[in-house]
Amino acid sequence: MQFRVLYRDFLFSVVDRELLSTHARGDASQLLLQIVALLAFLSVCFCLPALSAVTTAPPQARLMFAWSIEHFLIATTMLCAGVFGVLTWNTMFPGQRDVLVLGPLPIRAHTILLAKLAAVATTLGLMIVALHVAAGLVWPVALNRVVPGAGGVRAWIGLLAAYWLTMTMAAVFIFGLIMSAQGIAASLLPRRVFLRVSSLMQLGTFCLVVGVYFLQPMLIRPGVMLAAQQRGFASSPSYWFLGLFQQLSGSPELAPLARAAWVGVGIAVVGTAVAYALSYFRTLQRIAEEPDIAPAVSRVWRLPAFGDRLQTAIVQFSLRTLLRSAQHRVILAFYWGIGFALTIVVLKSPRGQGLAEAGASTWYEAAVPLLVSNILMMVFAVLAARLAFAMPRDLQANWIFRVLPVRGATRYLSARRRALLVVSVAPVWALSAIVFLWLWPWRPAAVHLLALGFLGLILVEIAVLGTQKIPCACSYLPGRSRVHLAVLGVVILLPFVIKAATSERSTLQAPLPSAAMAGALCVVWLGVRWLTATLASVEDTPLEFEAVPAERLVTIELWDSRRHLPFQPPGR
Repeated sequence: MQFRVLYRDFLFSVVDRELLSTHARGDASQLLLQIVALLAFLSVCFCLPALSAVTTAPPQARLMFAWSIEHFLIATTMLCAGVFGVLTWNTMFPGQRDVLVLGPLPIRAHTILLAKLAAVATTLGLMIVALHVAAGLVWPVALNRVVPGAGGVRAWIGLLAAYWLTMTMAAVFIFGLIMSAQGIAASLLPRRVFLRVSSLMQLGTFCLVVGVYFLQPMLIRPGVMLAAQQRGFASSPSYWFLGLFQQLSGSPELAPLARAAWVGVGIAVVGTAVAYALSYFRTLQRIAEEPDIAPAVSRVWRLPAFGDRLQTAIVQFSLRTLLRSAQHRVILAFYWGIGFALTIVVLKSPRGQGLAEAGASTWYEAAVPLLVSNILMMVFAVLAARLAFAMPRDLQANWIFRVLPVRGATRYLSARRRALLVVSVAPVWALSAIVFLWLWPWRPAAVHLLALGFLGLILVEIAVLGTQKIPCACSYLPGRSRVHLAVLGVVILLPFVIKAATSERSTLQAPLPSAAMAGALCVVWLGVRWLTATLASVEDTPLEFEAVPAERLVTIELWDSRRHLPFQPPGR
């Protein structure tokens, strides 16, 4: 009974429920269902290339096609497992709240650890099944027709078993390494040191997983596999599991890579077992005995002022929250990682490869990929800051802002605008200035930086529309931010971004069109800013600290003791 109760609680504690709104009843499970639905949609999209599988091509071409598809699916599974490990970084092992609440109860430590491990394994298995619910059935059939020498029901059953076992082991390998690294570090390092290092390990793991995925070639050629077999353990782990898939499906062609995969999975499983053993003997006791990280008292480096006292307080509160909160750093790293990934994909295109040879005299020949990646980074940076500001740091600290005297909505709007500018627009613009002034002549680089600044200002004005909130100080209502729609909208707008980058390249070659482009963006920015200021001054709504769903019936929470049912009034 204790195990079942803890297992259910840990299973739905992937999302920190203290950050949720009091009106978010059941939304934690709904959020998990949305993630599962998104993975299932990706699985359906992965099945589309199976329609173009050609069975009449030469045997070597069909083999390379099959290897490329298998490697892509394996690498994508490892990417999702790595991102899942980063997002669940703080829930892999029992935390301080779990130890302080469950420690005084008559519950054994191994029951807590086994329930936590079972919940994490269940979530990982659900992620694997959702990601391959369609691809895991379609691609074994397609590979059975494409792979030379295959065919028949027996071969299809072998490919089906090899597919699912390979994908499961690839995900276990990545997730097990992440768990091992975190658990061993938590056991060997002092508690305060680990809490400081943990955030760096989390961001480093995310950058490593995303960077390896997008930097390695997805198209398999004979030379690539020959070099991977010669390097062995020094090659990419996704190649290891491609060799494992070949071995499980009955082909001994990539045996050295398959041996590396078996060794890697063994190391991950043993490392996870060691991490949980150390957590049982050392970490749980140290969490209960040692205090959490203490704020450093140092006045050597101080944040500057960002306007009056109210604006400075809100902007500095937002910056310090993003610097100290692991959850907010993960959100920023996730969306910045998507932007970097798209940047790498664009720059790895044939036109983007010309950046290495293009000099100051031929800057316009390879300008489109650089402009596209720069615009996408600006969009994702503003989106990341907007979504991070919607997550609270600690709802118990909201009373500090609640006791402030009520002021006009325009004051808070200005503070939110400045916080978004400092967190999103300023870093991207500064990095872009270094890159463009180094690669391009000063005149087109300066015009593009001016246009990029206006684009950032326009995006910030769009982001501050809506209810008046202090960043990181309002409870979170899952589903209201519609993150999946925002990301899908950016992907849909990608052709328009490419068209805009092409037009900008043509505009930057002449002074008059460049001035017209900058003037048009300035006019758009002034119009959007006037609209946001007008709406804020007309509505003049108070600050919102509790996210409430729209169109919800209001109840007064009275209970009928005879029927044991809540009494609800007939009206709203």
